[in-house]
Amino acid sequence: MLANLPIEIHNEILSYLPRLTLLQYQLVCRQWSEPARRAFYRNIYLSSTKRFSRLFDLIRTRPSIGLMAKQLETHFPGWDRESKVAGFSKSYLELAKLTPNMERIIRLSATVILDIVKEGYWTQLHQLDLLCEQTKTDEYYELVLLLCKQLSSVSLNASHLSNSVKQGSDLTYLSWMTQSARFDKATELICSDLTGQSIQVLDAIVNLFPSVKEVTLESASFEENASQLSPFEPSQYVKKLTLYFDRLTRNHIEYIFDKFPKADQVFLVWRQMHNPFIFDYLISRLQGMGCIGLSIWNDNFILKSICAFIEMPFKNRKNFSYATKLGIRCIRRASGSVFTSLNIGPPSNEDIDFTSEEGKTLLKEVNELVLFDWVLRDFDLLNCCSQLTRLKIEKGEVENDIGELGDSFYCASITDLELRDGICSTESLHTIAQGLPNLKNIVIYNEVLYPQQGDADANKLVIDLSSTSIASLKISHRYSFSQKNTYIKLTTEDRTACYRVHDYLFYKIALEEYMQVGQNRVRIDLTCRSIKTLSLDFHPKFAHYTFE
Repeated sequence: MLANLPIEIHNEILSYLPRLTLLQYQLVCRQWSEPARRAFYRNIYLSSTKRFSRLFDLIRTRPSIGLMAKQLETHFPGWDRESKVAGFSKSYLELAKLTPNMERIIRLSATVILDIVKEGYWTQLHQLDLLCEQTKTDEYYELVLLLCKQLSSVSLNASHLSNSVKQGSDLTYLSWMTQSARFDKATELICSDLTGQSIQVLDAIVNLFPSVKEVTLESASFEENASQLSPFEPSQYVKKLTLYFDRLTRNHIEYIFDKFPKADQVFLVWRQMHNPFIFDYLISRLQGMGCIGLSIWNDNFILKSICAFIEMPFKNRKNFSYATKLGIRCIRRASGSVFTSLNIGPPSNEDIDFTSEEGKTLLKEVNELVLFDWVLRDFDLLNCCSQLTRLKIEKGEVENDIGELGDSFYCASITDLELRDGICSTESLHTIAQGLPNLKNIVIYNEVLYPQQGDADANKLVIDLSSTSIASLKISHRYSFSQKNTYIKLTTEDRTACYRVHDYLFYKIALEEYMQVGQNRVRIDLTCRSIKTLSLDFHPKFAHYTFE
């Protein structure tokens, strides 16, 4: 049946898979092999000169691989300096010759791209990232003029175009571009480094994109005053706005919403919010939007404004999110007035009391709870979430004496537990798991799971989940799995089995061999009711084992 699917369906399915899985799929069957191979080489990421050389040698010996490449992202320290070396630049030109179907370039300097385009290569480029700062402005400008008619997605650095004066002229490069360049086919614009620029500069850049539908602006803040807010030509086709700002004023908000009157999806990260009156004005302009995402990185937020935003009626209510850096994040369900996903930072005086009647109402239908930088001392908050299915504790700590609460925590609905970048004793993990009778999937990522009291063996990780039937257990531990051999003792209801993990493979060994392993070796003593899959992180990839 797979062989009868068109190639477009193959590519769409495989585009969601990680690169390691794509390699594995090449070995499954003939029908999967070729589509997986194409998907693997479609996107190329180069993080070092060594990887560049290996890729170059591979494509030179197997030209068919070069024909599959569609996206190239190059980012490693010093590569900009090396690109000026004649031999290195020549290698890039030859690589471009061998990858004629390249469509998207990310983090490559305008100098290198300009040399390649002038030689007649990469004629199919339609997405270009020009956010790189280490480039000459005249080359930057020349490249923009060469490609402006064919690009559909462009990332620009505003300071390159507005702060530099074109040689032999009193005009900036941006002024020259407004007279000679238009990105007629571009539907997406990403503009960075607007800090210190005037509203006129931003407006001039946006006007270069008459057909743009998605706009992303990244800046600490751009300069504005009331006199600059003269009538601007609205950008009628923009439907989606993504904004990253440190500071916003009423004039900023007026310009953004007047410039993009048809925008129906707005995602705003506001990193320094101090004036609640500006916030009130913002939410008044957001009414009627179909899809809204708002993140405010400031713990000086007023509870009254939080409640006003929560109750604000939004059209469609497709995806509503709200955040504070040290407060709350929630995603509002498509139809309803309560949270379905909640991210809570460390408690502060401005946080909602979730144990109150009002708080319990807000948590009534939460199915995903993330506790960020949170010290979990009791189960009061968790007991408010009667329909919780996913619990994540990130960069937090589970206090050891939480086990003294015994069976005061019970949530039959939770199936997924994730502990990430925090501190938790193995005893506390056991206590939490006891209150989750239907727990199936567990992720322990860089978690400091310190041993039980009296156990001084630092290389032995004891995980007691005796009340849990595990479908998937994934462990990415900060120290444990750097050695060549890791030993595992698995105890379930019906058996005890031991394994040695070497080169990403599991080998079954006798219990006697496991007992003789010295304390200098990493050992995992895992007890559970049953388990299907165990994954261990041996950087840079995981070792997976499915138990029969």
